[in-house]
Order: sequence, then C-alpha cells, then structure tokens
Amino acid sequence: MMSVSLWSSLTLGGSKVGMSKENHPPSWSIFNNWQQPEVILPEWATLDSWFNYGQEALLKDKTELINLLNKSDNFLSNYSGDPASHDWHNFRPFKINREEDWSDWLATLIEKSSGYFNKTLFHTLKFSIEDYFNPKVEREDMTEDRYRADIVILWRNKHATHLEVKVGDPHLEKTFDTSYALRKKYHNIPSKNWSDYVLILEEQKYDWDQVVYSKQQYFSDLDIICVSWSDVSIFLRNCLYASSTSNSLETVFWQSWAYAFIGIIEQRLLNFITKNQLFTSKVNINFLSKLNKQIKLMEETLNGR
Repeated sequence: MMSVSLWSSLTLGGSKVGMSKENHPPSWSIFNNWQQPEVILPEWATLDSWFNYGQEALLKDKTELINLLNKSDNFLSNYSGDPASHDWHNFRPFKINREEDWSDWLATLIEKSSGYFNKTLFHTLKFSIEDYFNPKVEREDMTEDRYRADIVILWRNKHATHLEVKVGDPHLEKTFDTSYALRKKYHNIPSKNWSDYVLILEEQKYDWDQVVYSKQQYFSDLDIICVSWSDVSIFLRNCLYASSTSNSLETVFWQSWAYAFIGIIEQRLLNFITKNQLFTSKVNINFLSKLNKQIKLMEETLNGR
C-alpha cells in the first residue's frame, strides 16, 4: 500500500493529488445517494411469437411437400409412388464410391434413351427427336494428350457432345483442355458440330464461374454449358411423369433405372429427405433448408401437370 508520506508528497500542478482546495482528505460521501440500477431479467415469453411463427412455417412447408409427394405418387403409382417413398442410402446395386460410378449410370440412361430424355437434357442442341435416339456413348475416352473425357456422345446426325461429370471434384479447369483434345482426336467431326457440357453440384457453381473467368481468354471459342444435378433430377422426373400418360416416350426398362437414379441423386447428392423423415427427423436449420430445396424442385416438375 502507498504510505501516507508518499501520498502526501505527490503533487499535480502544485496541488496535492487527492486533496481538496481546503486540504481536506477525499470523501466517498458523494456516492451515498447512488442506487444500484434495477436488474430486469429477460422473459422467454417474448420469444413465444417467434417460436409460434417458426412452427407455423414448418407445418406449412411439411404440408406443402406432402401434397406435392402425394401428387407425384399418383403419377408414379406403377413404381409404388414417388422415389421419396423409399430410403436409397442402402441401395446396394448402385456403387457410389467413385465419381465414375455416377458417370456409368448417367451414360447408360443417355445411351438407352428413346430420345425424350436426351432431348430434355441436351435441349440446347435443338436436334430432331430422331437424332436424340440411342446414340453411341463412350466412357473414359482417352485422348492423345492424355486427357480422359468422362462421357462422349456420338449422335446419329454426325454431331458429338462432351460431358464432364462432377460430384465434388475440384479440378474443373481440365474440362476446357479435354474439350480441345477431343476435337483433335475426332478430327473427322467438324469443330462446329461439337458441344460441351459440365455436370456439377449446386455448391460448385461459384467455382465453375471462376474457372470460366480464368479460361475464357484462352478458350474464347468454347461455350461449355453448365448443368446441375438438380437439373438432371428434374429432367428425369419430367420424363417419368410424361411417360406415365403416354406410351410413346421412354421404355419401361429405361424408366425403371431412371426411377432408382432419381432417388439416389436426390438423397445422396441433394440430401433430400424421405417421406418417413418428414415425421421423424430432428427439426433444425439444416432440415428446413432441405425442405425448402425439395419443395422448390418438386414444384418445378409438378406445376402445370
């Protein structure tokens, strides 16, 4: 502690610190009339309105999705209802350990298509329906430059399409180099008859835009069309819904595999929920996000039907 002699020796501008002009010692009496502010504890009741609003919104979204799934059930009654009626996480016939597995399944649906699905997926090509029918499909097509194309489609009208399939692979920039290498390999197909697509997850779109920005000065003549897995699911659903009311679209063989592929895409890649999970899953922000995305996709496929 500071001694009295040290305290009294301190001065500031000729005045002793802590002493009044009358040389009286400081007094704490000025605080005698102070009162401690009243502490107001928060009441959780103030959050009730927000909680009730959240419950109402959740109930509304659940009801909306159930109605959409029931509507889909009617279209897909031959398959025991919408793919969301089943849990596809343990569907053993389809291996998804590698990106190539997803490419294999998609390549089969393209190759076996009667034309309707291909016309939907590659609608920007604007072919006649006959030219979309049963094309030749190459998988893991290696070029002389050692670039490997995921899928190469050789159409009946002497056109060709290069499709890169991604389920999270960050190496998107190779798509441009592979496209050029394929044109060199298939030199008998005019460059103007080539088209290029990249299939990615929704969360990869920003990365893809960055790649396009960095590559466009070197590959200005390439126009690579970006498609998402959500788009593929929508196209597959549209085909099944249309085929349920017409006998002239895709074959039953094709529809059966497409039905399973929808379930696997939506539950394994898009993280959609099953009908059962609507009533058993823990409700949190992640659950609500899945719900909203699923409703949006279902609305896009069913509205107008």
